[in-house]
Amino acid sequence: MKKQQVVELINSGILYISSHDIAPEHAYKVFQLKRALQKAYEQIEDERKEILKSVGFNDEFNEKLAAINAKRRKSEPLSMEEEKIVAQSSKMHSKANDLLAQLHKDSLELNIKTIPYDTWRELQKENRNKAVGDKELDLLGGPAEVLLADIFWREPENTEKEKEVKPKKQ
Repeated sequence: MKKQQVVELINSGILYISSHDIAPEHAYKVFQLKRALQKAYEQIEDERKEILKSVGFNDEFNEKLAAINAKRRKSEPLSMEEEKIVAQSSKMHSKANDLLAQLHKDSLELNIKTIPYDTWRELQKENRNKAVGDKELDLLGGPAEVLLADIFWREPENTEKEKEVKPKKQ
């Protein structure tokens, strides 16, 4: 799974899913999924912080930027040194964005077990119209369903696959 997909799943609220209405062995797989996604997200966040540090965004530099932004909001003129810091910041942002884009393209292994399709459907039903904050969300519909296909849930075993029509031998 791409790291960007992990971020998308976390941002969609997947850690709020419940698994009360499915068999215990599958509910445990849901727990394992949530734990794997949370650990992966924490790893991505740590890597993101390291990227920002590597391009020069540290506490001291961030404090200088905050002071410069406060002056800008007050429409106060900037000194030559402050102008240099703004220019440097722009270059640092560009480099950081490039590195972060690459980070999100990287893949990682979640090591989770799949659940059967009928269990997936039960889980979707349980998590439809789930209250998260002040919103009601379908936590496992839409993008989450597509992102988790063949990673967390598998197609029904009784589905007939399209068969190639082979010409008969004469």
